[in-house]
Amino acid sequence: MDLASSNYLEDLREMARRAYYWNSFDPEARADSDLASYESQLRQDLEEIPEGKRQQYIESYKSRLSSLFTSKSRCANAMVTGPAKFNFRQNEKRENAYWNKYEEFNLWRERFLAAMKRAQEATRPEEEKQEEAVRLLLKDLEQKAETIHELDTGKLRGYNRALFVGSIYNKVATYASHGEVEIVQRAVDFIAEFNSMVKKPVITARNRFFQLPEIAARMREKLHARKNEENKEAAFEGGKVVWNHEADRLQILFDNIPDDAMRSCLKSNGFRWSPKYKAWQRQLTLNAVYAARRVLNLQDL
Repeated sequence: MDLASSNYLEDLREMARRAYYWNSFDPEARADSDLASYESQLRQDLEEIPEGKRQQYIESYKSRLSSLFTSKSRCANAMVTGPAKFNFRQNEKRENAYWNKYEEFNLWRERFLAAMKRAQEATRPEEEKQEEAVRLLLKDLEQKAETIHELDTGKLRGYNRALFVGSIYNKVATYASHGEVEIVQRAVDFIAEFNSMVKKPVITARNRFFQLPEIAARMREKLHARKNEENKEAAFEGGKVVWNHEADRLQILFDNIPDDAMRSCLKSNGFRWSPKYKAWQRQLTLNAVYAARRVLNLQDL
């Protein structure tokens, strides 16, 4: 499929022109402008979508865009139609309906593209994903280390050095908490090498930053042992709580969709919806258990 030369929306031109008949002094020019913008957007979207899913996306995109143009065609502009007997209240309702459809269209795009990205990410080899993570991490560390060095040499002023050191530590410590030994070691080696090239180390050898590889190794062992534990469940009225050791998640599964108040409470306590597990979950920790107790009002969980 030649994305650059394809003209996917040409058959919507007349519909686009009618969409602006009552709200533009030059419907054809407005239609051409909008179609060009949507055509560009569609081509960009298709570049992020696997070839096997592109036709499905094109058809859905055109269908939703057609609905959007139809909704717009019901709207008018008093400057175009003339103010005599213009029903402002009715037109306001139609404009609101159009903007609701516009928001729905954009939300559909975001969700579809996000789903495609997740699917592609799931098929990438672990080595490739890890290498990409390392590349992004080292790039970030390099920028922060350069900033610290410029502060040390007086080339840069007005910033708190400790904040940049803390940012480097926290970034790498996150990987250590997930047992990512190789990534942590490469990050520590990078800072050690950077230190060897400057007069004043950006992070001193006494800093706990250089202990992170050991912490990562211990965490990996802990996570490995936890994955071998059997899952545990606790039922409550309307659902159950699952200690999913393999996924390292505490999960709440409801028999029915929880109401808005419950969903808001779950989110405020760190739980997020997982389409994969059909559960509300967060990382499996003691704090997660305490949070589940609060949310579900259970004392013996």
